[in-house]
Amino acid sequence: MSERVVIVSGPSGAGKTSFGDFFKKLPGAEWVHFDTDVYVYGGDPIEQSGLVPTKEMKETVRPELKEAYGAVLERGFGRLFQNQESDPVVFHRLYDMLAEDPQLFHSHVVLRTLTEGHGDHCIGTRSSGTLRGLHFCLHDLSIQSNVVVLTTQGSIKKFDWLLKKLVKQRGLKNVMLTHSIFEPRIRCFLRETVGKSLGDGVAVKVVVINAAPSMATTRKMAQAEGLAAAEGKSLFDWLVSMGEKGQTLEELTKFHSTVRTGFCPASAAEISEGHTLGIDLQESMTVEYVAQRIMEWLKPSSNTSDT
Repeated sequence: MSERVVIVSGPSGAGKTSFGDFFKKLPGAEWVHFDTDVYVYGGDPIEQSGLVPTKEMKETVRPELKEAYGAVLERGFGRLFQNQESDPVVFHRLYDMLAEDPQLFHSHVVLRTLTEGHGDHCIGTRSSGTLRGLHFCLHDLSIQSNVVVLTTQGSIKKFDWLLKKLVKQRGLKNVMLTHSIFEPRIRCFLRETVGKSLGDGVAVKVVVINAAPSMATTRKMAQAEGLAAAEGKSLFDWLVSMGEKGQTLEELTKFHSTVRTGFCPASAAEISEGHTLGIDLQESMTVEYVAQRIMEWLKPSSNTSDT
């Protein structure tokens, strides 16, 4: 089987985090969910993947990371939400920072516990000889592990350094990145950049999950209300405890109704990007159904069409 990188994109509320958690829990295959939503708010993106960033977590964000993500919110997503053109530089800066974070990927110590019996394949460590999150989640992975899931918000300039190590040095066959990449130009740029970086024999594909605004808003609201109820708090008190300003239900609903503004295209039928599968999410579609559809599309026998 040829090596593949699959980029899964979708607006807020499309279920990207749910997909990441679902994939990493599949029996018989080791998946790593790298949650950049957690990363940009100061948490461990692998050990704490799938968690809603807490007030305490946000207080640990490094100043340079806080500044970089603030620029993304202001000149990236903020502009898109107002139907304006985003500034790609802010996305590039944030994800260059992520790709080069010494706490995540860079150092000089070989993790022999990851590769015992398979040679000295180094995918990076911290100076202390441990790898925050990655060591915890990958120590049981074999050299034949299937998929790595990376979740994030935004576009990416340079994950090629990480992907080279995961695909080339670790021998991984399939890598899945889940990102809320709003713009086709950024998705194409990412696909082409990753493809050139990894070289011949690595197929780079994109899956765009599109959720109707009302559906995405309902999902996000249900998530917030469920988390508040689990802690025995009102939605207002829970938002305050998470470090957010007190918001009414109407204000929160309005916010989640706008955070998909600028996501393109509006439907799978409008996708013109190559090597891309579009899925218009419906209420009746389960995570299992969509995951199966993606896997079927990736099969060589059925992957004759890009949309």
